[in-house]
Amino acid sequence: MEAPFFDHFFGPDCTIGTIPQGVERFQRAALLLYGNFVFGYRKLSRMKDAAEFKREVGAAFPDPKAEAAYFQNRQAKLLEIDRIKKDHTPFVGYLSANEVRADRERCKLLRAATARSAQP
Repeated sequence: MEAPFFDHFFGPDCTIGTIPQGVERFQRAALLLYGNFVFGYRKLSRMKDAAEFKREVGAAFPDPKAEAAYFQNRQAKLLEIDRIKKDHTPFVGYLSANEVRADRERCKLLRAATARSAQP
């Protein structure tokens, strides 16, 4: 593990008691940046250049004030979205097509099973 990694996640005042918080900070960063701990550790722990490390990790943790300003200054909504009542939502969205197909296949199986059981 190189110094930028240790300094960022654990800090110069690291003690046995603060290691779990450092590990959690690393895990959060690794998941946000790469989606997994092993790759995140391999990549980040080997970086020797502090500026490069800061750029890499900074992508996961942007400046909160800059982020707030971005959202406060964005354009106004183009239109209002109408709420859909819960009882009108079964066939809304991209999932409904798969559900309809699956229901159709289940119905075919049930019809076939009932037709066989109805025969003398």
